[in-house]
Amino acid sequence: MIVDAVNPVPEARVGWRSTAYAAGAKLIVIETSLTDEDEHRRRVENRTPDIPDHRVPAWRDVQQDGWVPWNLERDGSRTVIDTTDNFAALRGALTLLHET
Repeated sequence: MIVDAVNPVPEARVGWRSTAYAAGAKLIVIETSLTDEDEHRRRVENRTPDIPDHRVPAWRDVQQDGWVPWNLERDGSRTVIDTTDNFAALRGALTLLHET
């Protein structure tokens, strides 16, 4: 099972853990980050919807998303991958998936 979603709050995160458990699937959480704020803003502002009728967030939405910091005990394990270099990020994600 592969899910591509923003999970800013613990309630969303536990939902995926519960779904994986119910399906008997292994859950591997990869959190992507972008430490360069200017590049992050550029990517958000230049994003176009790839799903019909899907509204992509504006930069102000991203800034006000209400992200609750990750807590290992509450949210479970995760691997953080910096996406500044897209190809390195992809290699890191594929390596992680291959090794688990």
